[in-house]
Amino acid sequence: GGGGNYKNIIFGGGGGGYVKCRINVLNISALYIFVGQGGIVSNTTTTSNAWSGGGDGNGDSGYSGGGGGGLSGIFADFSFQSGSTIVDSTSTAIVIAGSGGGGLGLNTSFGSASNTDCAGGGGGNGDLWLNSKGANGGIGKIGSVKNGGGGKESEGGSGGIASSSGNDGGKYFGGDATNLFGGGGGSGWYGGGGGGLDTGIMYGGGGGSSYWGHDNVMILEQSGGSSGASGAGGNSGTATDYNKPAGIGNGGYNNTAG
Repeated sequence: GGGGNYKNIIFGGGGGGYVKCRINVLNISALYIFVGQGGIVSNTTTTSNAWSGGGDGNGDSGYSGGGGGGLSGIFADFSFQSGSTIVDSTSTAIVIAGSGGGGLGLNTSFGSASNTDCAGGGGGNGDLWLNSKGANGGIGKIGSVKNGGGGKESEGGSGGIASSSGNDGGKYFGGDATNLFGGGGGSGWYGGGGGGLDTGIMYGGGGGSSYWGHDNVMILEQSGGSSGASGAGGNSGTATDYNKPAGIGNGGYNNTAG
């Protein structure tokens, strides 16, 4: 997720999840590989969604909001929603690595400097599903209803409920932040919710869920991205037997795309 900037304490966007698997392609005619765009940093009220399906993080001319990361995964077939770059819910995903939510910041005149609500949640950083075929997206502060919630197995993350509330995520897209300020939700199997807004505190977006539940998939390794923090973006999921290039999938910080 992208890292916005607001006032005294700035929090980074969440890192993207990591999934390694083996795909049996004997009965699959084509594979469509999606590489999601990093979360966009927006300093206007113009919609700025990362391709494909990253939630918009809103800001204004003085302060920027971090958007959620776009969809990364492999599909057996896909189509886009009419007039949109969001993947249609009828598309068949094989594997998806959840993307991180966008982060912002707070004004210490109104909030605590130790407040982590402004951080973006990590992609695939939540609980494993009971069927062990995916993992929920993360949230910047566990238990907060003002942050965007993480995407789940069968529903998108809830938009942050605050003075101005964010939007829910959905199948293959993250929710946009409140139309004032907030972090966008990361895309995923189900996307994270957009963050809300209270006076002086701009809440982070939730991370998208990861998925490896297709019948042709054998999971080898998976790891969720970490949530953003004060002074840094979250790291992407850890790979133990693959030399992952440095910085790939990490969350942004202080006006940096994720």
